[in-house]
Amino acid sequence: MTENERSKSIDILFDAVRISNKFGPLIVKEADNTGGTAATAAAILLSSFTSAMGMSLHDAVGLFMSVHKQTMAMEREDEADK
Repeated sequence: MTENERSKSIDILFDAVRISNKFGPLIVKEADNTGGTAATAAAILLSSFTSAMGMSLHDAVGLFMSVHKQTMAMEREDEADK
């Protein structure tokens, strides 16, 4: 990955975090704080978005796995800092 590609990726990541922080709580609230309903709604959104982008199922799952791994790592770091 070039430095320019890395910079663009970081910009996308920060923008995605901002959007998630804005709409994630709304999804949870609409789901009456039911994790399964909220997660299913998010899965439907992810599936719709990746399908519209022409991503394969394999690529969509890879994207989810990558984000999940990074999220878990960040949560572990946050817990260690407490």
